[in-house]
Amino acid sequence: MTEVLLVDLSGIAHQIWHVSGSEPDPNYVSIQTLARVRALASQHPHAAVCCDAGKSFRAEIDPTYKANRDTENRAPLHHQIRLAEEALKRDGFAVWKVPGFEADDIIATGTVKALAVDDETTVLIATADKDLAGSIQRLFAVAENYPQ
Repeated sequence: MTEVLLVDLSGIAHQIWHVSGSEPDPNYVSIQTLARVRALASQHPHAAVCCDAGKSFRAEIDPTYKANRDTENRAPLHHQIRLAEEALKRDGFAVWKVPGFEADDIIATGTVKALAVDDETTVLIATADKDLAGSIQRLFAVAENYPQ
């Protein structure tokens, strides 16, 4: 049996960002995000890191899509995500991102492709995104309590 791990980099980084308010290290979020992804992947030889890639196509369809989010104050978070992404690429991870799509779109596509390989393949999705987790069918397992 083959198990494929798909990691939602933004989902993990956002979770760390929200609990790191008083952390004095400006790179705390990227350091902790890297540690979590590396810990997860250490037990899964088939892993890919899925990333958001700019403004979603959904915003073009519906201008109110995520319009209530404060993007100005998220620049430091996006910088930390980029640092983590670059480090994971240097580590040799498969880092998947497609302009106009979010990590959950990439995860959905990767899941469909992986499950089409054979009946023995399973997919483990590591995310802190509750919307993504809520849309997962019984074929998938969600790692909500991944290593700290």
